[in-house]
Amino acid sequence: MEPLSEPVEPRRPAFGRPSAAADHEPALRSAGDAASASWRADGASRDWCTLRAASVVGVRHRLAGQGPEDSYAWACAGAGALFVAVADGVGSLPGSAAAAARAASAAVTAARGALPAGAAGERVPHGECGAAGELAGALVAGVEAANRAAEGGGATTLVMGALSASGRVILARVGDSSAFVVRADGQAAEAFPHVWRDSVETTTAALPAADPALEVVEVEGGVGPGEVLLLATDGLAEPWRDGPTTVAPALSRVLLGQPGPLELLRAVDFSRQGCHDDRTALCAWLTGGLPGVGESVDAGAVQGPHLDHVAPAGDQAGNEDAEGGQDAPPHPGAHQEDQADVGGEHATVTESDHDQGAVQAPGELVARQGHDPGDAEDHEERGLPEGHFAQQLDHPHRLVNLVTG
Repeated sequence: MEPLSEPVEPRRPAFGRPSAAADHEPALRSAGDAASASWRADGASRDWCTLRAASVVGVRHRLAGQGPEDSYAWACAGAGALFVAVADGVGSLPGSAAAAARAASAAVTAARGALPAGAAGERVPHGECGAAGELAGALVAGVEAANRAAEGGGATTLVMGALSASGRVILARVGDSSAFVVRADGQAAEAFPHVWRDSVETTTAALPAADPALEVVEVEGGVGPGEVLLLATDGLAEPWRDGPTTVAPALSRVLLGQPGPLELLRAVDFSRQGCHDDRTALCAWLTGGLPGVGESVDAGAVQGPHLDHVAPAGDQAGNEDAEGGQDAPPHPGAHQEDQADVGGEHATVTESDHDQGAVQAPGELVARQGHDPGDAEDHEERGLPEGHFAQQLDHPHRLVNLVTG
């Protein structure tokens, strides 16, 4: 038998017009380890919830021989609360990958420690705002810890979520990473408000910052049986928004099918022209009880892995959505990057495909690179209404009060 001339593996799914660069063999980095793997997947369950995580290094970084800049983490609190976090290092600043990893881990660890004793195990009805306040307070503590952990070089965005056994969902973020809820009928909506602009947005709030631009919301109705909470970096959130007839429905179907870790990883590693940033998806759903999963059973009898307490880190022909965006240069590493130090209040950094921007004055935003909406994507119909399932609580304990004091 003749040896194979090049590796053979199943082609990644294509949503819209595929990227010509996505299937190129990545450049072998001069050094690497498990922590810097280009493809990462994880997942496990408790008696009331299931978690899946998948993270891929974008085509842009793979072809340049660069490692991941995204990170994720989770922490379980008692018998009835799960804290999750996704962080996206700002690529124009050195040290951002490490800052993202530190921030994600610190966030969930601090959130778990900040939840009042006994609150985690309570299956509290959605009508009781006190439980929402406790979960939101824990998330604020998590963001504060992430802000401290992000110091020391680099910058990162952060989105956090708290899921209770009753299905209540509270979310917090700094920057442009986001969260979505996929309902049982396949309809999905973004939990945070998103403003569509005529031009591509290249700036984002980030950590560390003296005064983080923190947003906190509660998902109206939470998540019920057969529904999925998704946290995503902008490398996944942008094509989700830009692909209402390709990316969004395809990924929604995958999530509602309760995928295994490798299934989710393959779906996240889709090919789409113009989408070359790192992508991370961390999703969770209520299980209603899985056979053999729980703290009271023999671990050897469990068919799948058990969720531990802490862990680090079809297109429509002729539709504009099917066209995709612009492709990336084969070796973006050839571009000269203008590195800058982080400083100021809202550590705001900017970056683009051809001109990595320096950090601006205190209080301004940070620029980032990655998704490049092209000709067709600029003219797509926009998808489902943003924030349809989310609300900022409007009562004496409204969550925004926890942010402003």
